[in-house]
Amino acid sequence: MQWIYSQCRLAVCVCCTLLGISPLLAQKPPQILWQRCVGGNAFDNATCVDVLPDSSYLIAGTTFSYDVPRLHKSTGDADVLLIKCSPVGEITWLANYGGKFTEEAFDVRQLPDGGFVVCGLTDSPEYSGGENDLYVLRVDALGRQRWARGYGGQGNERGNALVLAPDGGFLVVGETGSNTRDVSRNHGGLDGWVVKLDAQGKLLWEKSIGGTGNDKLKTVLLTRDGHYLMAGPSDSNNGDLPGNYGKTDVMVVKMTLKGEIVWVKHLGGNSFDDAFGLIELPDGDLIMVGTTYSSAGQLKRTYGENDVFLARLDKDANLKWEKTYGGAEDDGGNSACLTPAGQLLIAGTSRSKDGLIQEGYGRYDAWLLLTDLEGNVVWSQNYGGSKDEQFYRAVPLQNGSIFALGFSFSEDFDLTYTPQNGGNDAWLVHLGWKPTPKETVPTTLVGYVKDATTGAIIPAEVSLIRNSTAQVLAKAQSDTTVGTYWMMFRDSTDLSLGVLVPGYFFYSEDLVIPPHQRHGEVRFDIELRPIVAGGVQNMRHIQFATGKSIIQSESYPELDRLVRFMEMNPTTVIQINGHTDDTGDPEGKLTLSAHRAAAVRRYLESKGIDKERLRAKGFGMDQPLVPNTSEKNRQKNRRVEFEVIRK
Repeated sequence: MQWIYSQCRLAVCVCCTLLGISPLLAQKPPQILWQRCVGGNAFDNATCVDVLPDSSYLIAGTTFSYDVPRLHKSTGDADVLLIKCSPVGEITWLANYGGKFTEEAFDVRQLPDGGFVVCGLTDSPEYSGGENDLYVLRVDALGRQRWARGYGGQGNERGNALVLAPDGGFLVVGETGSNTRDVSRNHGGLDGWVVKLDAQGKLLWEKSIGGTGNDKLKTVLLTRDGHYLMAGPSDSNNGDLPGNYGKTDVMVVKMTLKGEIVWVKHLGGNSFDDAFGLIELPDGDLIMVGTTYSSAGQLKRTYGENDVFLARLDKDANLKWEKTYGGAEDDGGNSACLTPAGQLLIAGTSRSKDGLIQEGYGRYDAWLLLTDLEGNVVWSQNYGGSKDEQFYRAVPLQNGSIFALGFSFSEDFDLTYTPQNGGNDAWLVHLGWKPTPKETVPTTLVGYVKDATTGAIIPAEVSLIRNSTAQVLAKAQSDTTVGTYWMMFRDSTDLSLGVLVPGYFFYSEDLVIPPHQRHGEVRFDIELRPIVAGGVQNMRHIQFATGKSIIQSESYPELDRLVRFMEMNPTTVIQINGHTDDTGDPEGKLTLSAHRAAAVRRYLESKGIDKERLRAKGFGMDQPLVPNTSEKNRQKNRRVEFEVIRK
C-alpha cells in the first residue's frame, strides 16, 4: 500500500509539472523503499549518520524516552542514542549513553578501528563543570563505551560537528560562552569554538573565534590542501570578524592544522542567515548551504519568510553566485552533500505548500532537494504526515539511492503503515527508484577476542576460510586496545573461522550463518585459552579417507592454522595424538591412529616446521572423549589432537 501511495503521489507531481504548476521535476524524485521509527512516548530523534564500508549505518541522535524497546534508560533527562542499522533496514543494535541529566548528539564518525566518535552537549555532573559542556563520546564497534568527556568552562558549550584529524585525533567545532577552565579566551557573548583532541580525548589545543556578539560554528571539513574549513552564524562585526551585512551573517573560517587562523570571511543579507553545510568541490570551489531570512544583500530569500540558500564560493570564500529555494512559508536546510553523480543533495524541513514544494501534508514536512552544481533544481520532494517531520541529514549511496534521517510525529500519509511508539520518534528512511537486491549486500562479522581465563581483551589475527578450497575470504586484525575485529564477506556457506594470538591455543570453528542473519551484521565473540604444558586441543576439522591415513583436502585450513600456531610460538613443542572409535580390531585401530598422527606431522614438516618440535603417537580406541554408544559419539572419538609438550 505504501508503494502504491508513493506512486500515486509521484504521478500527481509529474502531472502538475506538465500543466505548468511547477517548473521542476527534470527527474522523478525518489520514493520511500523502507522506513523505521525508533523511540518511545517522549521526544526521540536521529541527527547524524555515517555510512560504513559494508553499506550499513551508524546513526546518532537523542532519546528522552524511558520506554524505547531494547534500551535500558534509567537516568537523565536525555541520553545520546546510537543505532546500528543494516543496509536493508534491520536494527542490529541500539544503545543509550549519558549521565544524571542531559546528553545530546549532533555528529558522528567511524574510526579506523571500527569504533565511533560522537560530539554534542552535556550538562550532567559526571562530565560537565559548568552549565552545558561540549561532549565527546567514543565507543567501540559493538557500541561499548570507551570513554566520554565534557569540555568547557563556567558558561554554555556544545559541539556541533567533527572531523577526523590526520594525526588520528579529532577536531570538534561548536560554541562557547566561557573564559575559564578549558576555554582560554572569550570575545563576548558566544564564540565559535574549535577543540583539538587526541584519540583518547586529551585536549591538545582550543581556539575561540568571534567578536562581542554571538558567533557559532556548525560545520567543518578537512580541505585537500591540508586546512580546516568551518562555517556558522555570526552577529559580530569586531574582534576576529569583519563587518557584517545584517542581523546575523554566515562566517567562514580557514584554519591551519595547528589552529592558526588563515582568514575569516562574512557572507550575508540584511536579516538572519545561517549555514549548516560546507562542501569542497574537485576544482577547489566551495558550496555552502543554509537558511536565509534576508530580502536583500549577498544572500536573499526568493519565495517566503525564509528559504534554503545555496551559494558557490571560490577557494577563498568569495561569493560567485547564490540561489534560494522554498515556498511562501518557513523552509530551512540542515545539511548538504555531494552525490556520486556530482549533484548536490540538501536535507531540511518545509512548512510551505507552494513554490518548489509540490504539496504539504502537515505542519512541517521533511524535505529533500537535488540540484546540479549550477544550482538548477533536478527534483524537490517533501515527505511526512499530518503532524511534524524533519530531515536532519540525507546521504547519497553508491547505488543511487538515498538514506535520510530525522524525526517523525505522524502516523498517516507516508507513515500510515510504519509502527511508532508515541511522541516524536527517530525516523530512518531509505529512498530510491528500485529496491536494493539483497544478495548484493555483504555480511559483516564482528565481535570481541578475549582471554578465556581472565576476560582480558587481546589483539588477534582473524581469518575466514572457505573450507573446500582453503581460500582466505577475509582477514582482520582485532583492535589492540578494545579487542574488536570486524570483516565483510559475500560467501555465507562452507566457512570456518580461525583466530591466532601468540601465547594462546588457536580458535577454529565452522561458521554457520542462518539465512535470516545474512546480508547484515553477525556478532561472534571468541575466547582463547593460554598455552600451558600438558594442554590439549582437539583438531575437529581434520578428515581422512575411510580406514586410511590419507589427509583430505578439506583438512588444509585447519592444518595451516596449526602451522601458523607453531610459527607464532617458536619454542613450543607438540605431540600429535591420533584416536579412533571402538569398532574393529584394536591393534589395527592403534596402527591406523599412529599413521594418521604421523601424516599430520609430515604435513607440518613440509611447511617448514622443525621436526625436533614435533612428535606423533597413536592411541587407538583407548581414550574416548564420550562413550561409544552412538554413531554421533563415535564420530567425536575419531579425532586428531595436539598436546603441548613444552611451552
